[in-house]
Amino acid sequence: MPPPLRAVIGVPDDLKPTLAVLNGRVAEKMGRSADAIAAYHAASETKDSASAAQGALREIALRYATKDITRPAAIDALERLTASWRGDETE
Repeated sequence: MPPPLRAVIGVPDDLKPTLAVLNGRVAEKMGRSADAIAAYHAASETKDSASAAQGALREIALRYATKDITRPAAIDALERLTASWRGDETE
């Protein structure tokens, strides 16, 4: 018997943080900054530490690029991120 349709179509919970980062990257490339920031923020709020770090980093960079935050605010946010994430290319 095949799995229920929602299991085939839906996104597994463990992939949602990664997908949020990817959605943010696509939105950013399409010039939809608000959508990208929302997706990055969603990723940064997850328990998946790698996706959370990526989401936070990309959100900070985009918010600074769009002048949504000041340079000192961006630096402060990046310093907090460096204290909480270690171990891959994000670092």
